Amino acid sequence: IKDTSELHACEDVRELIKAATTIAIVDCPCRVVVQKCHGALDTCFMFDQIADIYLAQGIARQLSVEEALHLTDKAEEEGQVHTWINSSFMHNRFMCNCCDDCCIVWAPLTQHDVSVGKRLSKSRFQTVVDSTKCTGDCPSASSPFREQAGHRPDCVDRCLFHAIEIKQVPGSVKSRAVIDPEKCWGCGLCVLKCQPGALSMKLVRPLEHIPGLAPV
Repeated sequence: IKDTSELHACEDVRELIKAATTIAIVDCPCRVVVQKCHGALDTCFMFDQIADIYLAQGIARQLSVEEALHLTDKAEEEGQVHTWINSSFMHNRFMCNCCDDCCIVWAPLTQHDVSVGKRLSKSRFQTVVDSTKCTGDCPSASSPFREQAGHRPDCVDRCLFHAIEIKQVPGSVKSRAVIDPEKCWGCGLCVLKCQPGALSMKLVRPLEHIPGLAPV
């Protein structure tokens, strides 16, 4: 979620990175164990005291702010969801970049048809579609973490929450992207790759959705 004045620092991954005094990164233990993801392994960020501990033990690599921001961009490009504690606290201990097929928190819920809401909070935003811009048939570049089943647009391919369908909408003879608001977690991965610019993020939840963040 970028370029909006409605985004607070505590829900902006780039501001969290800039606020850290020490940044380190380790290989994702989920991907190391499962060995089925095709993207990078070094995707688990540690900050401040936790980063210092991991660095002292020699099991992490220290990053500059610029390096951390570059890896964050790379994670988004590969279709990973930034995941951290839902809190107003600016100094988080860690940040994961997750996918739904090997994450030890996420994958078991998916496998047993349990809502990810049992473990993950939604952002304050939700994807919305401008049907006048959506073509419904964008070519998919395919995230390395997704298996393609025939032709699927990027937005469908990148949505790890299965919140987007391509189907006919009222007033149109052509199928368009449709968002299921119950399933949308507001991560924004679909928006980043929407070629026609039909997808955008809309603020749908109040400040109180983030514990400790009260209205000003």
